[in-house]
Amino acid sequence: MRTGNKLIVALDVSPDDALPLVKDLNGVVSIFKIGSQLFTLMGPKIVEEILSTGAEVFLDLKFHDIPHQVAGAAASATGLGVSMFTIHASGGREMMRRAVESVKETAARKQLKAPAVIAVSVLTSNTSMLIDRTHNTPANSSAARDDIFPVGSGRRLVRDICESMRSSST
Repeated sequence: MRTGNKLIVALDVSPDDALPLVKDLNGVVSIFKIGSQLFTLMGPKIVEEILSTGAEVFLDLKFHDIPHQVAGAAASATGLGVSMFTIHASGGREMMRRAVESVKETAARKQLKAPAVIAVSVLTSNTSMLIDRTHNTPANSSAARDDIFPVGSGRRLVRDICESMRSSST
């Protein structure tokens, strides 16, 4: 990641507008976020085109599947050269662990910098009512916090992932 400017701009625009926006803002913006709509329309080509400008890419696809599939997606994202990408924490500890392992292995094998893996726990569009129904407990209760953000293993996993990524970048 570039030092200094930490501004990330979401490319939640049409494919025709994405690259001109990157070119206009490159140098002012450090990282451009590609979400599921743009990636589905443009595929890996949009990542390659943005990287070719010297900018960095945050791939926000929130991978969530069986551990084997997410590990493969993590390897693919790493191979693309993105600086960071998202996985969905509700996929569980094993899925997250396998994603991080895959990133480290792929980065080492391809001699690339390992991207940051960001675990999304709750989508910003989720309301308290939805969380209440999904977890069968009030969202503002300690039981919900412990279910969504487990005190033990979940927080420990986030710490382990951070430490793992830190050690792989040195």
